[in-house]
Amino acid sequence: MGFINPGKSLKKRKLRQSTALVTSESISEVEYKHKPTSPHLKFDDLPYYIIRKIFIYAGPGNNIPLINKSLHQLLKFDKHYTGEGPWYNISLVLELVTKFYLYDLNVRLDFDVIEKKLDYYTRIINQYKGICPQNVNYKRLVRNHAILDEICTDFSRYSLVLLDKALNNKFISNRVLELFTTKYLIDDDEDMEQICKFKTMAEILFIQKLRLRAIRLKFAELSMEATQLFNNSNNLTIDYTGKSMEEIIKSVEDWDRSSRKQEDTLENPRLCSFDDERLPVKEIPYQFSFRISEDRYLFSLVDPPRLFRIPPAIIGSGISSVDVFEIVQRLERLQPGCLGPVEPVVSKTLKCFQLENITNFPFQKLPLEWILAHILSQAQATATSFNEVILEMFRLFDSYTKIDYSIYGDNINGENIVQDLSRTCFLLLFFYFQTFTNVEFRPFWTEAIKLRNIQLTQILRKLDPNPEYDILHNFS
Repeated sequence: MGFINPGKSLKKRKLRQSTALVTSESISEVEYKHKPTSPHLKFDDLPYYIIRKIFIYAGPGNNIPLINKSLHQLLKFDKHYTGEGPWYNISLVLELVTKFYLYDLNVRLDFDVIEKKLDYYTRIINQYKGICPQNVNYKRLVRNHAILDEICTDFSRYSLVLLDKALNNKFISNRVLELFTTKYLIDDDEDMEQICKFKTMAEILFIQKLRLRAIRLKFAELSMEATQLFNNSNNLTIDYTGKSMEEIIKSVEDWDRSSRKQEDTLENPRLCSFDDERLPVKEIPYQFSFRISEDRYLFSLVDPPRLFRIPPAIIGSGISSVDVFEIVQRLERLQPGCLGPVEPVVSKTLKCFQLENITNFPFQKLPLEWILAHILSQAQATATSFNEVILEMFRLFDSYTKIDYSIYGDNINGENIVQDLSRTCFLLLFFYFQTFTNVEFRPFWTEAIKLRNIQLTQILRKLDPNPEYDILHNFS
């Protein structure tokens, strides 16, 4: 019994004995046996159309072009391309925009149902045309049918909008923007109402709800008038005389809800319903409202407030290039007021003209006077904030009068930079004088005297020829 070592387990010893030894040679043999006989397929070896689809589904801002040089070369896009040949990858950009940023404002409208309902009321109009053409309900039925048909035509013509977030992408340029807004035109001519515009997500949702509600209300009016005709009545279901818009809409919608079960026939199907169609969009405190014609017909919707503003991705550094200036011009032409408050934009643009930054700005092609003339024509400004902008302008002008500014050459107008800045100073002061009441020129005189700049005082004298005595005394 002496060969047993008490207290020592034999399991490990048996395990070591039963386990085969593996040499380094056997490892290499195993590795060799599992080596693939064909080379690995890399991502950029895929066909272009597959890479393109992956890129689109990955969404805006993905990093696929940064994986390697080959993919970067394959997916690159020159947003400023001006050559005569095909614009490489522009179709890729348009497909990306269509998938992620193009929205249909009529997504809640079933035009097949609407067409059937309009045909149904057309038949009623034809049926009663020779029976009671002077009946007040018949006259209202005919007029409201024409109004509703016109509203539906307008909705179908202007249905596509672009989400404002599309403007945050790096591929945005004035030329690309022009392509966006004209690619989805219904007509060949550039009718401002038909050009595809930008909306916020809140605006898109709100208009989608609003359109369905408007169509539903106009069909409710037709239903009321048809019901009275069926009953041989010459009395209106709801008399609009003396009622406010809110009362009219509430009366019609209450009647519509109470009588909706009578619809849903094959000839007169029911409009689609959505759980959220009565819920407000919190970003838009707007009351649903129609315009009223002289003869008391509800004929077109009152426009909701416009929320779209040009995003910081474009004007966060002010008007910093010719392309940014052209983008702002285009967007303001399409959607006036989208620039928002002008003071931040002017202030940041002035920084682009500062001595340390002017070499990076195309001053010769884009004078400051041009920029501010356009910005101020779209102005939403306050007197207090605008004071500071003018003082910034004074300091900028003064900084150039104290150096050899001839090194910057002349701009497209044949003016040197000091002449351009001088005209811009006058432009800002004139805008301030014309826009705001009870203007106070004393802060500007004080700044000009503090800078000891006689040219600024000469500009001020054009609008304020008789400053207070103590101001002149301090300058002498």
